[in-house]
Formats: sequence, structure tokens, C-alpha cells
Amino acid sequence: MGRSAKIYTRTLNSLGFGLPLWFPEPTDGQEIQIGDVGGVFNGGFRRLFNVTLPENHPYNAGGVPENFVPLSLASLIHDRHGHCLSPGAYGSTSVTTVATRAKVAGGYISGSAGAVGYSFSCSDEEGAMLLLKSSARSDILRPNEVLSQYMKKHHQDWYELAKSRYHWSCKPEDIILVNGWIKTSQWTVAAFKNKSTGQKLSISGEFIPIVRAGFHLVMSQDSQMIPEYRSGPGGSCYGLRRALGITPKNQCIFLSHYKMKYRRWPWAKIKAAAGPASLPDPEREQATNSPIMAGSTGYLELPPADCGSDPDEYSGAEVAITSHSDINALFKVSDTVQFNFMTK
Repeated sequence: MGRSAKIYTRTLNSLGFGLPLWFPEPTDGQEIQIGDVGGVFNGGFRRLFNVTLPENHPYNAGGVPENFVPLSLASLIHDRHGHCLSPGAYGSTSVTTVATRAKVAGGYISGSAGAVGYSFSCSDEEGAMLLLKSSARSDILRPNEVLSQYMKKHHQDWYELAKSRYHWSCKPEDIILVNGWIKTSQWTVAAFKNKSTGQKLSISGEFIPIVRAGFHLVMSQDSQMIPEYRSGPGGSCYGLRRALGITPKNQCIFLSHYKMKYRRWPWAKIKAAAGPASLPDPEREQATNSPIMAGSTGYLELPPADCGSDPDEYSGAEVAITSHSDINALFKVSDTVQFNFMTK
């Protein structure tokens, strides 16, 4: 994962909305959907296939695992919100943002869609921002045993598909199952990094809304580090849609998912877990110095590494599966943290 994508994902995780994506755009014109199996690489999600769709569906054109049986989600409850996030600026704790007459540190600045600009400053070694020109909608499955049991049964097949057919350089725990998303139509993502170690340098500037999607950055002359930012969606296709008044909310800015890790044991033992109590004991992990299998979704960043291990090594592993809502509870990411920064 690139430096800016890493900073963006790591520092904006504290908002508790899901895994922040540096690349929210649909891949090959296909937006992220619940049931997608794949991985997040370089800040963007890459799909292998979708467990809820038939084998001949375009989303599964690249192939599915052997003995694939689609999973029905008809009995599961969705939490859907057509307006879950308002237009505005969402920053990490080191970023202070000013919109009109409102000013807060490390949180949310409200603002209407259109010509609202945002002045900002970053006082730490790194930070990140997400700016929305339009509201966002969400769809997430409530925690359930259907997804976790299905994932426990088939996860090894997914990993083998990623390695053998797509030649992904990954670990088994890099293969995730999407259970929710937050999407918008226009956005800007930004990440800040101080190149000098051990120093807290200031950065300030202004994001000015532009006619096309997103914002344009104007830096202050005394800024001591330059951020990397990108806006979207882009391309001629978006320009045509905007001219026709069509701005679909298909850009995934936050991703919720189920994730697994493996701990190899000399005996075969499989356990499904969906709560903080099932997470591995750090002291025990350090003592055994063995690979872990524990679930997480965004608060546990795994360094990129080539997994040259035989997948059979994981067949007798202890398993824990955790959804994003469980991780929020573990880290006590509450509604107060997320929304008390709103201005009237």
C-alpha cells in the first residue's frame, strides 16, 4: 500500500465509519456490493467474486471457487440510510478544519453541498481528510451467524482461488468478505506526512470547491509539508453524467467487512467468534510466536507480505471472525465521538 493510502486508512479509522478507502471508485465500472470477496490493496478494493450472485453473473466473470454455492441473504436484516453522512469535511484528530464560521479539531464540519470551502491545518506528523460535496448513503448487514459460518466454511477456498488463479501475493487474512458500505457521488481524499522525524510541523491551506467533482487545494506559503490528495469521480463519463443531472452515489468511501486470521495449532480446532472476548491474548501470541487467526476490519493493519505458505497449514487453525461493529464496540467508538462535532 502506498504511503498516502496507509496514512489515510490508519488515521481516519478513528471516525468509526468503516475502513476508509483511498480509491473509492468502482473497479472496471462495477461498484462494491455486499457479498463481495476480495482484498484491499494500495487503498482500493479488488473483487474476486460475489458470494450472493450466480456463477454466470458479470461480477463473477473472473471465476468462482470449485463447488461454489451462492449464499442467500434474504433472511438477513439490512440497516440502510439514504443520508448517513452530510456534505462536509471529516478529519483525523490532528486536523483542524474551518468552514464558514465553524471550527473544530479532529471531527466533523457541516456544510451544504455547493460552494462551501474548507480551510484546514494539521499540527501533527501526519493526518488525513475526507471532503464530501454531496451526502452519502449506507447499507450494512446487522451482525449475524450466516456470514460468519459461511466464511469459516469457505475461506480457505477463497484464498486458494486468489493464489492459484489470480496469483495474488497475500496472506489468508487479506481475503475479506464485504458486509456493508458507505457511498457518495463526489469526494476528495487527502493525506499529510511530515518528512522530518520527531518534529511536529504545521501545514495549512484551503480546499476550494470546483465545478467538477471534489475540491482544489491552495496551500499557504508558510506550510512545511505538502499533502497528497485526489478527487473523484473523474473522466469524461462523469462529465457527461453531470451534464445530464445524473450523479449516482456509487463511490465507496468506507467499507465494512468480515476478516479472519489464522493461528496454527498441533491439533485441529475450529472456533467461530464475533466479539472482543474471542480476540487472541497478546501475551500468549508473543510467547507462541505463531501466526494468529483473529477477525478485524480496519483497525488491524497488516503489512504487505508474500504468503508462500501451503494453505493446508491453516486447515487445523483456530478461527475468530469479527465484524466492523464488534471492533467499534471494542475500541469504544461511540456516536458521541462521531457526531458531537456537528455545528448548527
